[in-house]
Amino acid sequence: MKSFIKKVDFFSHKVTLTFNKNGETGYKTLLGGIITIVSILFSIICSFYFIFRLFMRKDLTVIVSNQINPFVNLTYSHKLPFLLRLTDTNSLPFVDDDRLYYITASIWYGGSNISEVSQQNSVSFKIGKCDINKHFSDEYKEYFKNITDLNTYYCIEPRNSSQTIYGLYGNRYPFSYYSFTVRHCRNSTENNYSCYSYEEMKEIMMPPYLDVIFIDNTINSIKTKNVNELIVRKERYEISTVLYKRIWLYLDNVKYIFDNGYIFSHEVTEYFHTYETIRNDFNIFEGQGIFVTLTVLNSIKSSIYYKQYMKAQDYLAIIGGLVKAITLFCNLLNYYNSQNSYYLKIIKDFIIKNKISEKYIFKKHNNISNNFNVLTSFLPKSKNNLESSIDIFTKNKNHNRLNININNNSKNIPHMRASFGLMNKSISTKILPSIFLNKKNNKTLIMYKEFINDRLNVLNILKKLEIIDIYNSSNKTITNICELNESFKNINKKSNFVDG
Repeated sequence: MKSFIKKVDFFSHKVTLTFNKNGETGYKTLLGGIITIVSILFSIICSFYFIFRLFMRKDLTVIVSNQINPFVNLTYSHKLPFLLRLTDTNSLPFVDDDRLYYITASIWYGGSNISEVSQQNSVSFKIGKCDINKHFSDEYKEYFKNITDLNTYYCIEPRNSSQTIYGLYGNRYPFSYYSFTVRHCRNSTENNYSCYSYEEMKEIMMPPYLDVIFIDNTINSIKTKNVNELIVRKERYEISTVLYKRIWLYLDNVKYIFDNGYIFSHEVTEYFHTYETIRNDFNIFEGQGIFVTLTVLNSIKSSIYYKQYMKAQDYLAIIGGLVKAITLFCNLLNYYNSQNSYYLKIIKDFIIKNKISEKYIFKKHNNISNNFNVLTSFLPKSKNNLESSIDIFTKNKNHNRLNININNNSKNIPHMRASFGLMNKSISTKILPSIFLNKKNNKTLIMYKEFINDRLNVLNILKKLEIIDIYNSSNKTITNICELNESFKNINKKSNFVDG
């Protein structure tokens, strides 16, 4: 069971080659550190910026669609106030308006475009000069209390909850609508009015305008809740006392769905209406009677809004992509600086410090040596006995690294150091590819790089380890380097060791 648990440990520390005693796997430079710090700071700033936008609800999407619903119902329409009056061209109400016209109001309900199914019926509403306490429900009083000429309008009292606007006009399913009619004043025992004559009416009301005030809603999707903002809307229609005009006022039923979740969906739905449009019908008539009708009804299409805020996982994806882009840019910016600094560091601390001759590197660069010569190239050229070889492989076992003297000819060492110093000094920038670093020494640089890459080649390392292992396990007495070379060749043939 323990072995199985160990096998599924995907978070284990991976074994890697290190560059120094601190366990660093790469060569770090000052420029690389500066670029890293800048990239980290920029990533942190971007992260906090998007976290701020998450909690402040700055990013959202709103999708709008329409549907035809024959069963739509404006459930609160029985509370909505409707104000009507006639005015002159200067928007002033007529004096003695009760001697010029009067308004009636009713609701028509039932009905169908299939005549044998249902017939429409109507119920009349009481209407009179507007009174803030009589004609307005509590939730709408504050919107009309500052209208100074409120008593010049005609209002209907709040209706009962069954007298709402529902359905679609002319549909096969039942529907309803409000109807307001404006008629010429007529003398009768019921109204006790002393009306103007028809000719006087036409002269006084030339031309009249119908002013209508009603409740409307505007949509402010930026708000986190209650996106509908209630307003008092005023419409003004030009009419005529000799031309019948029917005004169709369509109200759009809105279903607004919020998804307020930060991680998971959390939907809240609001219902309200907005003013959509009007349509006019005309007809010529003669004499007194109805000369304008206002019909308030549902629009054919209902609107559905779906608002969704960006969630935490969306911002996390944005931040991750942005950090990835920053990292990629910084990698590109620091790529050649890091690579060139890496090779120059190895050239200085490995090739120069360990006194590896340029002549030997040149031979390696031109593939002159064989596999075993790669091993013996590290042996002192001035010693030909087995003791010098044992110094390399046995005497230094207790040290952290081998201190190998490759070439006792110290005359070549100052030249190598001077060459490296001039080469390093002549490099003005490390952020360009090595071929552009220094034209005079670029061939030398390329040769050094290929030598280092060859030394770090895992196949070469394995071959050298195999040769060392064969040497350590050999019981033969070898007295000189030539005999050692020959012995290794024979062992390689027997052990099927492949030269590369």
